[in-house]
Amino acid sequence: MRASTPPPFAYEGAWSVEHATLPGGAPAYTGTIAVRRAARAYLLDWDITAGRYVGVGLARGDHLYVGCGETFRQLGVALYYLDAGAPRGEWSAPELDGAVGSARFESPWGGSFEGDHRLVHTSPDGGAQPWDLEVRRAGEVYAITWRSGDERRAGLGLPMPGGIAAGWYLDLQKLAGRAYAPAQTGPVRPTPGGGLGGSPPP
Repeated sequence: MRASTPPPFAYEGAWSVEHATLPGGAPAYTGTIAVRRAARAYLLDWDITAGRYVGVGLARGDHLYVGCGETFRQLGVALYYLDAGAPRGEWSAPELDGAVGSARFESPWGGSFEGDHRLVHTSPDGGAQPWDLEVRRAGEVYAITWRSGDERRAGLGLPMPGGIAAGWYLDLQKLAGRAYAPAQTGPVRPTPGGGLGGSPPP
């Protein structure tokens, strides 16, 4: 599996949000976003007219994929993608301090991330946890559920080249997913693939 590497564009720093829209095109917010590199992951802090939010992100290619919520508690991000034709993944959460775990798909690969899968998330310290992963298309995004014994996570996913960028949070209605990339005419822009689990933050 290929490890996460920083994109050619440096996302770390403080950014002014001059224009943002909700799904459907309605104006959303203005304010600032602070992005801090933490080892192989990124931690984000939004101070915007819609409120204060935090996020954790992973870079792949020239994009930064982020899961956002009101607090870091039970917040996480995962990237699932094809590597040499086989499904793989990587994930992180704020409590890992920038470390990144891996994901291994164990169920037969049917050619699409949409559907039901069995996978194992391995943490940076080597601990492994099996999950049943359910991915369902919901308009332009994906509704995603992880189950492991009595533990359940709910989240959403954004399409990315060759895979899905997924985020989870303790309150799905407060979860947002974002994908950032260098702009053609400015330093950074959100890609069109942002999604919301419920109420309107980033």
